[in-house]
Amino acid sequence: MRTITPSDFDRYVRQLRLGGNLKRRLSAASLSAQDDNQADREMLAVPAKDGNAGVLLIALDERIYGMPYEINDIRDAVTGRSKPIICDFCKTWQAGPRAGYIIFRTNRASSNVIGFLCCADLQCSLHVRDKTTAAKTSRSQLREDITVDQRVARLQSKLAAVIERLDLQPLE
Repeated sequence: MRTITPSDFDRYVRQLRLGGNLKRRLSAASLSAQDDNQADREMLAVPAKDGNAGVLLIALDERIYGMPYEINDIRDAVTGRSKPIICDFCKTWQAGPRAGYIIFRTNRASSNVIGFLCCADLQCSLHVRDKTTAAKTSRSQLREDITVDQRVARLQSKLAAVIERLDLQPLE
């Protein structure tokens, strides 16, 4: 992904026509913490101040797509304990507070949602490149026998399917 500047992000937010509540809670300053490794990303999450929602930017085929999201933790209904998951995007094994469930609304007025199990930090692009400790732990747990390039291609394929399923149009 090319580097997304705060002014780029503000332009994307205007194009997405976000609801006022989420728009007020978003901060382009969240990008500054992620500037150093944007080149290694297919997806970039810009969370709202509370961390439970935000905007997910996806870079595929030289295009940028964006969508608002909500994220929840995964808990067992009976015990209330968090449950381990394998991320639907990057296939990284995550447990406890690192496991999440991301929700995308098909349109703002609709109650129809599409959800995926995911890494709560939404750092999937870094996980597939083995740049995080969670990735190294996951690779030892799952004993996956594919290369980093194959994991990146799998992530890109999954993100392309999400873009198609949500019928997203490029922001650029």
